[in-house]
Amino acid sequence: VNSGEIDLFANFACSCRESGVAMTNMLVFCGSADIVPLVEAMGALAIYHEPSFAYVSKMANYEYLDNVFVDMMWFKSFSVWLLLKLGYNTLFQDVDLVWFKNPLDLFLNVGVQPGQSNQKNMLIDERLLAQIQSNDDVAYLDEGESTSRLRFTHPKEVDAFLSDDGQRSLRYTPFYANSGFYFLFANNRTEYFAWTIMTSFALLHITGSHQNIFTIRLIEGLDLSQLRPKLLTLRQFPSGVKYNHDKPFMRGILDRHEEPYLFHMCWTRNKTGKLENFRLSHMWYLNDYATEQLESFYLGEEQHRSILKEVVYSGGESSKKSKTKKTLNSWDY
Repeated sequence: VNSGEIDLFANFACSCRESGVAMTNMLVFCGSADIVPLVEAMGALAIYHEPSFAYVSKMANYEYLDNVFVDMMWFKSFSVWLLLKLGYNTLFQDVDLVWFKNPLDLFLNVGVQPGQSNQKNMLIDERLLAQIQSNDDVAYLDEGESTSRLRFTHPKEVDAFLSDDGQRSLRYTPFYANSGFYFLFANNRTEYFAWTIMTSFALLHITGSHQNIFTIRLIEGLDLSQLRPKLLTLRQFPSGVKYNHDKPFMRGILDRHEEPYLFHMCWTRNKTGKLENFRLSHMWYLNDYATEQLESFYLGEEQHRSILKEVVYSGGESSKKSKTKKTLNSWDY
């Protein structure tokens, strides 16, 4: 994350606190040293190494695929490979997400029988777990699929969990995986997969999209390294396609008829769109003062500390009157 997107990370941190998810094992790769204290104060680990990390702008990207956007893709590329190289199972995500429950409880317990408790004494979702443990090498987790035909497999038979972008254009075919949220078990296959993405950064500058490279290397990895991914359902791991094309589902989240693990606010042109969509979805957890301060492109360390005291965990409600033209109740169906 860079300084221009730090408010989105703060909103993610607030969602974790609202949902009771600890951030102590989350590592944030920072684009500059000035935001490291702020990230750490929110409960996550932060890393910035000026001699090693390439320079990136402190500004938010103006629009999708602009120069700032592409430069930040380098951080998306090397961070995943580095952690896998060190032997860590890695859940990577962008900052434009909110969590309602911890997805790691699902990913790390693929071998646990449905209905049993894992090491954290959390009950495993029977239907979803059974679908993940299907015997297909690549399969969508269909909520309506009968589980009677499915067998339980060893966790090592799954290398990766990939989120569904929702986009069905040719450039993301055939899996339509989103590179802004995915989980990789640390092994030779996933390390090679991450390495092929990292070493394709020149190609990324040509295509303009990390997700294009992600798709290309995923297809190659299925053959060259026998990578074994699973594709997650949009119902449990929704993205911006749901915001734009499934208003009843969004209303279901508000009414608690739908209980996804998280929400990924992609499918926007720029950060302004993300902020507006989060507010209209009741998924913006910062009060107005904290939001205004964090939206600035550069803040000194002392300002960081003062801002932390103003951040509230309000469950989507603002402590002051909203200055936006639309309010939280102005959802148009």
